[in-house]
Amino acid sequence: MRFFTFTTFLLLVLISTTPVPGGHHKKHYPKPPAHEVKPAPPAHEVKPAPPAHEVKPAPPAHEVKPAPPAHE
Repeated sequence: MRFFTFTTFLLLVLISTTPVPGGHHKKHYPKPPAHEVKPAPPAHEVKPAPPAHEVKPAPPAHEVKPAPPAHE
């Protein structure tokens, strides 16, 4: 029952806040004068990334010995 009540309340809020196109309750506010657009402040200097840790080369693979000849 509580879930139903909450859902109904949510639906009513959504309906009441949804603007109706061409609605009679629409208030026409005078358009405010356009504010001057200030240039964006200079971006903070981006520090270069620290050098990556040196990656050690992989150790050489172990030599694979050839298989001994099969006994006849």
